[in-house]
Amino acid sequence: MGKEYSSAPEIEQIAERLIEHFKPDLEGFDITYIFCSENPKKAGREVTALARKVIGLNAWLAGFPDGFFVMEVGLPAWAELTPEQKIAVVHHELCHFGVDDEGFLTLIPHDIEEFNEIARTHGAYHDGLVSFGHALQHGNESSRSEILEKILNG
Repeated sequence: MGKEYSSAPEIEQIAERLIEHFKPDLEGFDITYIFCSENPKKAGREVTALARKVIGLNAWLAGFPDGFFVMEVGLPAWAELTPEQKIAVVHHELCHFGVDDEGFLTLIPHDIEEFNEIARTHGAYHDGLVSFGHALQHGNESSRSEILEKILNG
């Protein structure tokens, strides 16, 4: 049997709260949240979730002629996550959704992309890595706790 898809109201609930607090620019855009019975793959590797943009004929056939976003989450990976990790995964995927200067849906790439080997060997060799390292080391714990409380408890 192949992959099976289902709606994901748990993800939608988390996303709506994150959009309200962090991504208000996404309010009003169509986003579909789905679970997949298998973890999605990107570049041949299993991932927890994927952000997709659906346009053209597929969007028109789905009733969204201007396009829409899809957040696909693998049920096997999701089941292993803590509530805090679930919030982080949904937040991460929402960061991929954006609107360009002409008002068209766009997928936003990661701020940095690097290999562990390069980081181990060369450290923070460019400004993007320096900024990312700083964010990792100096994340605001009290802010994070407040955010988790808002998302988890409404």
